[in-house]
Amino acid sequence: MERDPNLRSALHKKNMPKPPEDFEVRVMDHLHRSSSVKSREKSYIRMIYLFFALGLTLGFVLSSAFIGDSFSLFGLSLSENISLLHIPLAGVMIWLFEKIHRVWRFQKGEAGLSDI
Repeated sequence: MERDPNLRSALHKKNMPKPPEDFEVRVMDHLHRSSSVKSREKSYIRMIYLFFALGLTLGFVLSSAFIGDSFSLFGLSLSENISLLHIPLAGVMIWLFEKIHRVWRFQKGEAGLSDI
């Protein structure tokens, strides 16, 4: 392959744009802001997992505690009508699993923070 002297001279004559004077400051500021946002996001995700585990554990403990006793709510015995306790618990668990799924998608990069 031959070298073209006209191409070389044309490239040398081309003016390269210079970045603004505050370019480095803006880049460093952007990096600092993005790192602080990432650290906040990680703490939020940890809190989501913590409260999910606590809520799930507390729900199972309270459910088993109420089932053993003759606890009545609005005149209905929960030991006889167990679905009164399981339906809301199942609804909350489905909602929490959906939140965990959103966090998992966010960690994989498929969703933004606003989707959580």
